[in-house]
Order: sequence, then C-alpha cells, then structure tokens
Amino acid sequence: MMDKIILAVDQGTSGTKAIVYTPEGVPLAKGFTPVKTNYPASGFVEQSPIEIVSSCIESVKRALENLESATDYNRDDIFSCAITNQRESFLLWDAEGVPLSEVISWQCKRSVDICREIKSAGKAGLIREKTGLPVDPYFSASKLTWLLRNKPALKKRNDVYFGTIDTWLLFFLTGGQRYASDFTNACRTQLFDIHSLAWDHELVYLYEADNIKFPELLPSDAEFGRSDFNGLFKNKLPIHSVIGDSHAAAFGELCFEPGAAKITMGTGSSLLMNVGNKPVKSCSGMAETLCYTAGTETVYALEGIIVSCGSLITWLKDSLGIIEGSADLYSAPGDILDSGGVQFVPALGGLGAPFWKMDEKGSFHGLGFDTSKAQILHSVFESIAFQEVSVIRAMEADAAEIAEMGKNGPLYIDGGVSGNPLIMKMIASLLGRPVHVVLSPDTSPLGAMLLACLGSGIYNSINEIQRLELPRQTYIPTENDNLQKSYHAWESTVKRS
Repeated sequence: MMDKIILAVDQGTSGTKAIVYTPEGVPLAKGFTPVKTNYPASGFVEQSPIEIVSSCIESVKRALENLESATDYNRDDIFSCAITNQRESFLLWDAEGVPLSEVISWQCKRSVDICREIKSAGKAGLIREKTGLPVDPYFSASKLTWLLRNKPALKKRNDVYFGTIDTWLLFFLTGGQRYASDFTNACRTQLFDIHSLAWDHELVYLYEADNIKFPELLPSDAEFGRSDFNGLFKNKLPIHSVIGDSHAAAFGELCFEPGAAKITMGTGSSLLMNVGNKPVKSCSGMAETLCYTAGTETVYALEGIIVSCGSLITWLKDSLGIIEGSADLYSAPGDILDSGGVQFVPALGGLGAPFWKMDEKGSFHGLGFDTSKAQILHSVFESIAFQEVSVIRAMEADAAEIAEMGKNGPLYIDGGVSGNPLIMKMIASLLGRPVHVVLSPDTSPLGAMLLACLGSGIYNSINEIQRLELPRQTYIPTENDNLQKSYHAWESTVKRS
C-alpha cells in the first residue's frame, strides 16, 4: 500500500494545512498558510474568499516541496486527494466564481436578532425537528437571511450560489465544473433535513433564500471532481472525499462504534458521540447531527458545540499578558494549585452547549485583593475543562437508553489544547474515566484521508481502517474533591449568569 500516497487539505479558521499521508496514516510532508480573520463591526467575523483559495494553493505547494525535498516520493506518486474544512462558515458567489460576499464565519453573531425573530414566530421546534439544531447564529442559515436583507440586490438575481468552504474550494479547484458538498457540511447550515438527507424547501423559504442555488449533496467518500491545483500537478488529481472538520476528526479517531466519543479542542471545541444509524433526540441542548456518511451508510451523532476553547488561552496570552511567550501557551506553571475560589464564565463569544446563550458575556466571579495571576489563569484552565465535562455529562444523559452507550464508551481528545496535561487530568478526574489523547495533531485531515482511501478503493471497508493502530496517551482519573467542588460552584455560577 505504501506506493500510493494521499494529499489531504484542511481548511480551518486560522489557516490551511496540506498534508501528504501514507494510507496507514503516516504523515510524509506538510504545508501551512495562515488566513486572516476580520472583525468589521462588533459581533461581525469575516474572512476573504480569495485569501482562503490562495492559502489552499500555497499550502499544497509547500507540502509538495517538502515531500520532494525530504522523502523519496514526488508529487506524481499522489494517488488521491481529500478536503476537510471549517463547517458553518459560508459565502455567496456568481456563476463565474466571483464572490458576492465575504466568508461569514461560524464565529459571527450578526444574526442574533433574526434568531430571536424566528423563535418569537414559533418556528424553533420545526427547525429543531428537521435539522437537529437549535436556532442560533452559530449556524449558517440566519446569517444568510441577514445577507439577503442587507444586500437586497442579491434577492433580484437568479445566479447566486451558496456554499460552505468545501463547496467554494471545489468550485474553484475544478474550474466551476463541480458545485457540490457532502452531507456533513450541509447538516450544519440549518437548511438541510437530517432525516431525508436533502435540502429542505420549507426551511429555505423560511430563511428567505428561495432564489439561491444550493450544491449537489454526496456521501463523504464520493468522488467530488478532479483538479490540478492551479497547475501544481501535471494530471488532474481525483478528490475522493469531502467532510466537515469535526466529523473528519471523529473518523480519524476511529469512532466507528455507538458510544465512542471524541473531543476536538481547537479555537472552539466540538464534542461528537456516535449514536449509530438512527438519530437520538437530545433533551439537554445537544445538536442531533451526522457523524459521517460513507457509501450507503449514514451514521448519526450527538454534538456539543463550545464556542471558546483554545481561543481563551490565546486571549490570556495576547490580550491580558498573563501567559508570557508562546512556549508556555499550553503549559501550566508549577505554582498553580487551585483557583482560590475564582470562577470564570468563558463566554467571550457567547455560551454554546449545553447552555446556548450566545449573547452572554464573559466574566470573573470571586475576585479579591488576594487573587493572584496564577489563580486567574487556573480559573480559565478550569473553565475549559468544566465546559467539556458539562457537555459529556449531558450527552451521557441523552444516550443512557442505548445499551452500548453511556459512561463506558471510549473518549478520545485531539486538538491543540489536548497538549495541556493539567486540563486533560481535570477532564479525566471529573468524569471518573480514562481519556485518550490522540498524539497526531492533525486528526481532521487524517480522517478525510482515510475516507479518500475508502472512496478510492485503497481500503474496502471501515473494518480494515479500524484495525489501524494510532498512537495515543491515556490520562487516568484521580480523586480530587476540591476539583469536584470547584466544578459544582462553576456550574452554579454559569447557570445564574
């Protein structure tokens, strides 16, 4: 199998990675290009469509150069390509591929009032039933409504193309030949019925987008077209998988059995629990969503979205100066023992699951003249762990009726924050169960690559993929009464706020 290697492109919020893998999941070469995020007004978060495309091409170029300079492989040995991407972010463009909007980020909150309007009209139940998602500006649809209302010229056109980042990249990379997306990206727009696996005309009309074009939808391991990546390859490379980044991470962590769960701890955090071939209704604010689709198999999940995770540590470093130097970004100073009763509500961008208060603001509670910088730092670290624990406990309650699920399912953690041992130990101790940290820092492109192997026939079944051995570090829970008390105090503070 080693003679066939695969290119995976991971277009994320902070930038685009391109990684060349062997089918066994061994990374051979990597390229990365950052992408700027713009904040044109309070609550508005945007990125440039052209910069995202450029970052894709540049990161692939760098990966190919590294492949050819550091290994015996060359670009002609690449057999297939995979794409994974930040999910709810979207944009509009015309038939020629000219952007008609900026990329509206998943972090953007410009449609808070539209969400309130929809709830007041009594439509939240209908939307939840069809999409599995709460009405919230986190998802694409309400921000699409905002664009159409604030750019009325768009409503008069019949050549307006809607797409999440994967669709935009596919359109560009194939020269407009493929206008498509996969089911996992579509299920995050709030315009897609997770039961029928199709765009929902009632929702499209509700969100005032009836004149907009929507992409063809395919399973994540389908062939999505071919591209030479702007001349980087002599022959066009088949794109054998497209999948949203959190779903790709679940696939890359081999969460194939009901009850298996993963936490991706990046800028934000996504917790995904495999619930099998039928959706499970949540009574605790979880999203009912897809885990992955492969061929004719559709696997559902419960998902908890946490808005602020690694971004909190970046804030401590860049805005407050509490962490000094990037080397300390994910390490805990040795003199931190506890938070001294300080609780931090981590709502700098609103609160996601299981609270869903997107208009909430961050706040410290319990500060005194004797509060130290170390205790403030510890309270923020605690809040990161506490958010994850609150979501996992809510998921366990929702899934308790399924025999295979509950507290005994394996829990995997990936993402930049998983490199912080203190936070990992907190999560394990609070849950009273081992947590397995995936040592690969790039599980989303890994998962997309494995799906491309499935789609291209390198692997014949998920069972073959499941036999792969991925390096992990396991954290064992320890008893910590003070930590448990701190968690309950934090939970009460968040609920009061």
